[in-house]
Amino acid sequence: MRLQPVLRNVAAEFVRVALDVPVQTLFEYRASSVTAADIGLRVLVPLGNKISVGVIVDIARSTTLPTKRLRSVISVQRDVPPVSRDVLELLKFCSDYYHYPIGEVVMNALPTRLRRREALTHDARSHYCMTRAGMEIDSCALPKRSTAKREVLETLRHASSSLPASSLRAVSNRAPAALKALEKEGLIERCSVPVRLEDDTTSGALEIFEVRRLHDIDLTVRDLKRTHRFFECGIALRVITI
Repeated sequence: MRLQPVLRNVAAEFVRVALDVPVQTLFEYRASSVTAADIGLRVLVPLGNKISVGVIVDIARSTTLPTKRLRSVISVQRDVPPVSRDVLELLKFCSDYYHYPIGEVVMNALPTRLRRREALTHDARSHYCMTRAGMEIDSCALPKRSTAKREVLETLRHASSSLPASSLRAVSNRAPAALKALEKEGLIERCSVPVRLEDDTTSGALEIFEVRRLHDIDLTVRDLKRTHRFFECGIALRVITI
């Protein structure tokens, strides 16, 4: 199964979505203003009587299914970049080769947080960084009684990037007040930071390949090396003999 070539900026009316269900098929939904650039993005879709998270794997301007039977995408989640086309191709290969449901392969390749219905948000107001004026000022020039201000400035000065407000408030008992004063004086400011998924992922995106025939092992090891180039992580191999 390969992705069909589509024009990147041409809007489609239907999407094919991978869902975490044990069936060897993609699910089609109505969608408006979706283009090929949205392939790989997460979507919220109705599935039975619940709302599920899926990934757009393909788009189409027509469908072979009765359109009256198709339900509509609830929302397209654009909080993080889409799964790349190369990775989707790799996941489809794994699904085909190991005869494993495509939806389960795709969804379990995502970090845990991205399998949740809530969009990945980040409160930019929870971090502080130094302004140009703050970097140029000598903290020793502050009044002697401004101990908390000096400690906050020096902590930020020695940090390689912005710091969470919670970390700065822990510098001293007076740090919360010092943060407000320094911000008012234009020496520090609230700043945005990149969204990080930390280590909240599966154990290597595609964490386990089950090999049910011993003669598949050599080929599987080659596949794992290929997979490693995409995900840059450790992958476990479990051998099951039958």
